[in-house]
Amino acid sequence: MSVDSAADWQSWRERLAAAGASFWEEDHGGQRSLYVVDPSSNVIEITAPETPPFADRPEQPDAAPDCIFDRWIDRVTSGR
Repeated sequence: MSVDSAADWQSWRERLAAAGASFWEEDHGGQRSLYVVDPSSNVIEITAPETPPFADRPEQPDAAPDCIFDRWIDRVTSGR
């Protein structure tokens, strides 16, 4: 999910920390994300600023959704 501002993102970070939730952060350059795993083992992402629609992104051979997903799976399963 996207939040409207860096302040909103920070508020979510503080809420998760105060609740004792296990989460991790990633800095994607112009965008920051928090990741938390819910009780059903679903990974929830909280990001700011909002991700632009895929069609609005510059063409990059490794930016196709399946390539992005494969890199994410590799990172999660390798423990990085």
